[in-house]
Amino acid sequence: MDKKTICIDMSYRHTPLDWNLAKILSRTFRVLVFAPRSKLRQRPFSELPIQFFPKMETGLSTTLGQKITNYRTERQNIYKLQNIIREERVELLLVTTLFNQFYALLLPKVERQTKTLFFVHNIDAWTRTQLHTFSRLHVFLKHRALKKAQGLFYIHNYVKQNGDRLLKKPGFVFPYRLSSYSNLEKREKFLQAEQTPTFALCGSNPHRIPQILPILRTFESIEKPFHLVLLGKNSAPEIPQNGTRLGGGTLTRFENYLSEEEYEQWLQESHFALGLFQQGRPYGSWMASGIEFDTGVNAVPFIVPEQYVSPNPDVHFLSYQTPTQLREILLECIGSVQDKRYQDRFFHPAREKALHSLENTWEKNLLDTLEAIFTSHPR
Repeated sequence: MDKKTICIDMSYRHTPLDWNLAKILSRTFRVLVFAPRSKLRQRPFSELPIQFFPKMETGLSTTLGQKITNYRTERQNIYKLQNIIREERVELLLVTTLFNQFYALLLPKVERQTKTLFFVHNIDAWTRTQLHTFSRLHVFLKHRALKKAQGLFYIHNYVKQNGDRLLKKPGFVFPYRLSSYSNLEKREKFLQAEQTPTFALCGSNPHRIPQILPILRTFESIEKPFHLVLLGKNSAPEIPQNGTRLGGGTLTRFENYLSEEEYEQWLQESHFALGLFQQGRPYGSWMASGIEFDTGVNAVPFIVPEQYVSPNPDVHFLSYQTPTQLREILLECIGSVQDKRYQDRFFHPAREKALHSLENTWEKNLLDTLEAIFTSHPR
């Protein structure tokens, strides 16, 4: 029997989600990927049994000229997607990221051709809320596209709970990242041999200097040995140079953005992670932080300000309210590595939580969901 054909519409963002979807679905379906060519450099998509169709990328849209150019580009992308769906007889379109307003404006033309499911990362980007984070036009266009969809995928159950109430569409769950036994075993073996406690500060970039500097000052007050890695582009003059001593530890920073593989390797080789967040965003209710998935599936205990602890049961959170409390947590973490208590005290509990996100479990859930979509929404 011929396989059903699914098209995954991707942007340059959210590669961990896109990679897992393409990998899992290509085992059961005929999979087409419509994405920018830059996507192929982020993960080995070419090794998967998929067909790739390149999408043109748009740039900034601040001037009238740029907006006209971007509109024309996205119109061409929509025409191409319509042709793909018609000529390849696509039976389901999965849109994993929808953030361009022109693309959202034109997408309903495509939705008339095939069943469509959207992935929702931020609920407040799809419906009006009291936060007013996104413009009225942005929300209107995405909500307009949403109305014609057969359903929505959320990246965690706690986001789905609010999404079901606010967006009023059939909702399903598929995590932003998935775990594997091999990665967890590799990480455990590495950390058994590593004696210097390593902390990864995730989400660090020049826009978050005000959040980074107080954390650096807390580390500077600790005389015990440690290694702090700023996972992000940090060329700002306020940040100490690479190799600088911080109290009893050392700092590693990067002048350029890290590749997906580099980011994951540094994270997997860290004992603990700290996170930086966009101030005022509704983490833990209407949106999830990508970092909570990064740390959760890799069994990395996640140190965060108390207000950013989400209802995600698959992440091993360590929370603080004040710099003094943060320092106490850091000292406890460093001591656990030095006293060889890290495995029992932190890694094993985090590993148990990571096992909730195993690929084989979510593969079955995803396939069951799509089978229900095909059955209950015939065209």
